Amino acid sequence: MLTIIGALLATLAPFASADADWDARIVGATGTVSVLLASEGVSKPYPAQDGLPLSPGDNVTTGNDGRVLLTLSGEHSITLLPDSSITISSVTKSQTLFDLARGRLLAFISPLSSDQKLSVETPQAVAAVRGTEFGVDAGASQASVGVFDAGHVEVFSPSGRVLIGPDQETSVAPGKTPLPPRALTRRFLRYRPFLKALRRQWRQVRRSWPRMARLNRRVLRRRFMAMRQGRRPAPRWRRPLLHGRRPAFAPAREGRRSERGRRRRERP
Repeated sequence: MLTIIGALLATLAPFASADADWDARIVGATGTVSVLLASEGVSKPYPAQDGLPLSPGDNVTTGNDGRVLLTLSGEHSITLLPDSSITISSVTKSQTLFDLARGRLLAFISPLSSDQKLSVETPQAVAAVRGTEFGVDAGASQASVGVFDAGHVEVFSPSGRVLIGPDQETSVAPGKTPLPPRALTRRFLRYRPFLKALRRQWRQVRRSWPRMARLNRRVLRRRFMAMRQGRRPAPRWRRPLLHGRRPAFAPAREGRRSERGRRRRERP
């Protein structure tokens, strides 16, 4: 009996480990957005494209006209605003970590379970969330974190920590304790007009996600690299998730490809 149970656990282990990580992907890039696939040993950034899977070590940077939407398995979304740079440090569900070196982001995080954690680290502090709508602004002299309509965020630095709730924000200077919670200032209030559109975009991604999840991450990354390094012609730009299409660098559907090949072989 123990042998049977051990064999069953060994069979299920790969599925359990696969389920332990979020599936991080780019699902909406506009303007100047570059991605550095450091996990592939690449030292050159490439223009980002919708549908590209991201792995720990990858960096995404936006120019002064750039904006990009990232998703974690279609459940959570992070919008990186212009002049920003973020590195995916970990996508493990038990400890998800993004490193925001500079710039601003807006995030919609669904409620996390008790064994899941998600944090955004800046040079001055770390913002840990359980499920909320929040924004982070990482400047040269301080970092600011604000919560919009729901949820709480714990902001901590080496000197102390503070918990902020809906319609509150805090700021942290290097080596200092986070300031006590205060009402949202213009730093975050200016983004309120965009929140409705971002929520709608997030819901659209969640509806479209099952189609994207079926595409193999490893194959997509390999084909993206081949396309960017000139080993295959660059196809037409597409928006796979927001408009329900596959990535431009995705492999052709095997059924359709094999059917075309069969017809060509049967021609006299």
